[in-house]
Amino acid sequence: MTKLANQASFFNETYCINEKKAVRMIENFPIRPKDYQQRIDKLITLISTDIEQTKRAVNILAELVQEVAELTDKYRMTS
Repeated sequence: MTKLANQASFFNETYCINEKKAVRMIENFPIRPKDYQQRIDKLITLISTDIEQTKRAVNILAELVQEVAELTDKYRMTS
């Protein structure tokens, strides 16, 4: 799940070698979703057998993916 969100690294021209360190690395990028690490941590803690909690996690992920798409578009327009 976080791998998809970690695609934020691509428009920084930095590539993360493994998922464990990716979130921490991305948190220091100049271009990244707001509160990236906190949001990733939150969605991971929400995933469970409770369907409503897991839906909340999926919604956070969808917001992150949308934000990455918007940042990517903005970055492409300025490059």
